[in-house]
Amino acid sequence: MDIKSILKQNGMLISMICVFVAMTIITYMWTGSWTFISPENLSNLSQQVTQTGILAIGMTMVILIAGIDLSVGSILAVAAIVLAQTEIWFYDTGTLAPYFAIICALFAGTLLGVWNGVMIARFKLLPFVVTLAMLTIGRGIAYLVSGSQSIRVKGEIFKYIGVYSLDKSLYKLYYSIKGIPAEAAAILKDRGIEGTQCVATYVDNLFMPDKFANGMINPGKFCVGENFCPVFTIGLFILVFVCWLIFHLRSIKRSKDHGFKLEEKSETIFKAVMVGIGCFIVCSIFSFHQGIPVMVLIFALLAAGAAFLLNNTTFGRHLYAIGGNPEAARLSGINVTKCTFLVFTIMGFLCAIAGIVATSRAQAASPATQGILAELEAIAAVVVGGTSLSGGVGKIGGTIIGVLIIGMVVNAMILMSLPNPIQLIFKGLLIMIAIMVDMKTKAKK
Repeated sequence: MDIKSILKQNGMLISMICVFVAMTIITYMWTGSWTFISPENLSNLSQQVTQTGILAIGMTMVILIAGIDLSVGSILAVAAIVLAQTEIWFYDTGTLAPYFAIICALFAGTLLGVWNGVMIARFKLLPFVVTLAMLTIGRGIAYLVSGSQSIRVKGEIFKYIGVYSLDKSLYKLYYSIKGIPAEAAAILKDRGIEGTQCVATYVDNLFMPDKFANGMINPGKFCVGENFCPVFTIGLFILVFVCWLIFHLRSIKRSKDHGFKLEEKSETIFKAVMVGIGCFIVCSIFSFHQGIPVMVLIFALLAAGAAFLLNNTTFGRHLYAIGGNPEAARLSGINVTKCTFLVFTIMGFLCAIAGIVATSRAQAASPATQGILAELEAIAAVVVGGTSLSGGVGKIGGTIIGVLIIGMVVNAMILMSLPNPIQLIFKGLLIMIAIMVDMKTKAKK
């Protein structure tokens, strides 16, 4: 097992771990507490980076073909406002209203992505100019549709997406079918809570602590001693590890069948142990705080899908080829126009998903604040994650690490009560440093 090779292959991951350790020490020295590494804060951190992470997935594809999209924040805002406004418009349809609203939001975001794609791919306009124009147009549409007002969302589905964890969602489903214990039902009946509201109240109670962090008894806990078990989160991470192991072993088998050089058995064992430890740590963090949030699970599924798309499909290989040399890609038979159009369409679709997730978390959509500077954060995450602005180089895994690095730094600055201007300056400096590293790396090649 070549240690140098492993360190080189996992440089970004090691950098993220170093940033995590540094932020832990700095926040402790600044605040005098270990709040940064508490399960509650780390779980909240994962939710804070979800919007940026979803946008960064699409931005990775855009930058891979040497493009740029400055309109993602505005498209996100349009999707969010359309989501909230159409829920009101379809209110007469009852429980179907939120689902109609989600469909309309996805359509709105995708449509704006299609517009960007047509202007760039078909009419050969510069991505910078087209998306800069859409940045303004999209924000104007958001103000127009909303009447310049914030709009709340009311559907239960939005709580499942933006507030609940996987365990909480499935617990509610389980007790809706099975029914809650008789003792709990009696307590709730005495409090005037009956019918369908009983299940929601009982499950909420399971996720409340018996005592607060300071040791005081929680007065809101009516079923003391009854708490949730993160069985669904634990099962999910076991499944993730098993799936990774199966795919990795299949990859080794394919390499053997094609006569490629195989990794040493010790290296395979080392990777399996490291992935297992990683799954255990992340699972433990979520398990100690209500389980993995649904919105984080959505982000993870989108990231896995995008990684598969780039690494295991013809379309993904075409994107790398276009980013490396668009003219050579065209001469080799790749439909550059079609691929470019699809990339910006996918970007619009992901903006819509990010808008739905962000609105679900805030339980409201605002044209004035939704998606502001989201393009800055997405581009920063992609560049910090190692994707070259010149195109042709980058991975979704690196982007996720970039998202987490920026998220950890911002989270630490919030815990230290640093003002927002300082946070913006630091984000800008991170982008500049990442670009300088990218330029130095390219110069060496």
